[in-house]
Amino acid sequence: MTKFITVSEDNAKSGIYEFSKEVDIAKKAVFKISLFASERYILYINGKYICEGPCRGKKEVRYFDTVETVLDRGLNTVRLEVMHITEKQRFSTVFKTQKPIVIFEAVSENEIIQSDGTWKCLY
Repeated sequence: MTKFITVSEDNAKSGIYEFSKEVDIAKKAVFKISLFASERYILYINGKYICEGPCRGKKEVRYFDTVETVLDRGLNTVRLEVMHITEKQRFSTVFKTQKPIVIFEAVSENEIIQSDGTWKCLY
C-alpha cells in the first residue's frame, strides 16, 4: 500500500529536504511514475534529472504528476529534493504544510516501487 513519507519533526524548518531510496530492479524496464509532493520538488534517478513540479493544485484538490522513465537492472537511486516553506513565510504557488510530504509510486510490467517507511528523509 502506498503511503505518504515525511520527516519526523512536527514543525519542520523551511528549506530543502531530500527523500531518497535505493531500489534493486530485476530487469531493465519502463516505469510509470506517479508523484505528489506538498511543495516544489525535483526528481532525480541515478543522478539524472527526470522532472519537477508539482502540478498546480489548491487546498481542496491535489494532483499527481505522472512521467515515464527507464530504470536499469540492479541498484537504482531515486531522489527527490523538496522545498518546504513554513506557514510563516509567503510563497503563493505552494500549499503550505507543517512538514514536507511526498507520495511516490513507480510501476513497470513486473515491479512496483512505493513510498513507505524505508525512504531516507534528510534536511
